[in-house]
Formats: sequence, C-alpha cells, structure tokens
Amino acid sequence: MQKLLSRYSQVRIAVHRAQRPGRTNGYSEPKPELQGTNLENRLKHFRESHGWSQGELARRLGVSRQTINAVETDKYDPSLPLALRMARLFGVSVPELFIDHWEPEA
Repeated sequence: MQKLLSRYSQVRIAVHRAQRPGRTNGYSEPKPELQGTNLENRLKHFRESHGWSQGELARRLGVSRQTINAVETDKYDPSLPLALRMARLFGVSVPELFIDHWEPEA
C-alpha cells in the first residue's frame, strides 16, 4: 500500500508541474514587452578575461554551472541579487556587465 501511495504522489507532482503555465523548458519565456530588445551580455567576456571556466565562476558565485551557461547563452536572465554579485566579483557595474541598448520612444 505504501508503495502505491508513493507512486501516486510522484505522478500527482509530475502532473501538477506539467500543468503550470509557462513551464515548457525550465526557463521562463521572455515577456512580450521585452522581446526583441538589444541586450548585450558581457558575462562570458569578463569570465574569460579572468581565465575562469563556467564551473569556476559558478563556484565563486554559489550557483550551478548550468546557471552560468544559461545566462551566457541568453536563455536565462539572472535575478538582481545574482547580477549584483556578478558585477561585484568582476569589479564592474551591472550596466557594464549587461548593456541595454534600449532607448525610450520620443
């Protein structure tokens, strides 16, 4: 009976996760109002200039290597606290690390 209940719980959790909106590939989809923005991500440039692998940068920031890869390949936008830690680690400002070329309409 316990085994059956355990399997039932696993199936319920999997179904619940699959039914959540916007959960297709583990990354949030870009917001419609931000699609097509011209954001320049310089994380890889700064990481390589320090001679660090993605794994080394991840270790220093306390995140996974997959997180670093997702940020570098524009599949994931870092949270504000993570962006601040990245900038502090490289000794630059957040706008130097993530350059937004957006200009307001006149």
